Formats: sequence, C-alpha cells, structure tokens
Amino acid sequence: MSKIKQWFFNKYLPAYCKEELIEENNKLRMQVQELKAEKKELESYISGMQRGLRAVKKIQIVNRGE
Repeated sequence: MSKIKQWFFNKYLPAYCKEELIEENNKLRMQVQELKAEKKELESYISGMQRGLRAVKKIQIVNRGE
C-alpha cells in the first residue's frame, strides 16, 4: 500500500474499519495467489495437450470407389 493510502486510512478511518480492511485485503491476496496457481497448472495441462496432439501421427484414409 502506498504511503498516502496508509496515511489516509490511519488518519480518517475508525479502528474497526482498519481491521476489516486489512483482513479483507489479506483474504483477497490469498485468493489471487490461489487463482494464479490454478492458472499456472491449467496452462501446463494445455501446453502438454498441445504438444501431445502435435506429436500424433496423422493417418490419411483414401477410399477409391470403382
């Protein structure tokens, strides 16, 4: 948090608001960290699937009717 925000919070917010604000910010930071970890995991799955699909041999079936 910037110094201006900290000064504003300390100067004008009541104590219970400060505590709630800090708790809510911590919860949101934790949620952001969890979502970043999930995103990283899903991106690794996607890259693995793409690599696997590129490695698969392509089979061509030619049907010639007479």
